[in-house]
Amino acid sequence: MMTFFEDLPPQCPPPDAVDKAFDEVWRVVDGASPSEEHFYSHAKRGWPKRPTDTDCDHASCSVFTSRAKIAGLVPKLPKSRIGDPHLVKFAIPEGAGMSIENSRSGHVHFWMAAGFTPWQGTLVVEKP
Repeated sequence: MMTFFEDLPPQCPPPDAVDKAFDEVWRVVDGASPSEEHFYSHAKRGWPKRPTDTDCDHASCSVFTSRAKIAGLVPKLPKSRIGDPHLVKFAIPEGAGMSIENSRSGHVHFWMAAGFTPWQGTLVVEKP
C-alpha cells in the first residue's frame, strides 16, 4: 500500500488513478529555486477549491505533460499566488505516486508518494 506526501481525503486517490511513469511533466512555481512547498496541493496551501474540483482533485499536485499548455495558463494565474512564475520540468518515475491524466488538456492530477522529492531532481527551471 502506497503512503502519500500529503494527507488525502477519503477515497483518494480515486479508483481510476494509476501508478504511471512520465518522462517529462511541467509545473508552475513561484521563483527560480523550487522547494518542497512548490509541490503542495491547493488544499495543503489553504487555497479555495475551484467549483469544478472534487476534494480529491483539490488535494493533488497539478502538472502538465506539455510545456506549451502550461505556459499558456501562466498569464491567467493570480499574481497573489504566483508573483514570479517559473516552469519546472521533472520526471515522475513509476512508484512515485498515483495519477489521472486528461490527454486532451495535458493536465495530470498527481498524488505524490511519500519520499518522492521532485524539487531535488528538477531537470529544468525556466521563465514561461
